[in-house]
Amino acid sequence: MAKMTDEARVKRDLKAFFNEIGAYWFMPATHGYGRSGVPDFVICLHGHFFGIECKGTPKDKTTILQRIELDKIFKAGGGVAVVDRSNIDVFKEWLQNVDIYRTKDFRRDADKLIALAGIEDIEE
Repeated sequence: MAKMTDEARVKRDLKAFFNEIGAYWFMPATHGYGRSGVPDFVICLHGHFFGIECKGTPKDKTTILQRIELDKIFKAGGGVAVVDRSNIDVFKEWLQNVDIYRTKDFRRDADKLIALAGIEDIEE
């Protein structure tokens, strides 16, 4: 049996978590037909839209195309995160409380989450 990668474990754990908290989610299939760089997960929870990119460890960096897509989602008002095994618990705790942030505080707290993701503004 093949050994599961750290990234595969993160994705498996997030799938179970999204189901547990009642989020609407899917994993876009981009294999040759979709737009490159689209996040691993697209989710909606309590009326908020999120793009979530998964990595195995903090050393695994996002590609420029992934950063561009995450930046577009953020600028459009969505939440974004890059989740790996080192920050998955922080992400889960934040997402479980997202219904608290249904006001202007959501943007402030989304800014904190994007900082967690290590995403900077990207100029095209």
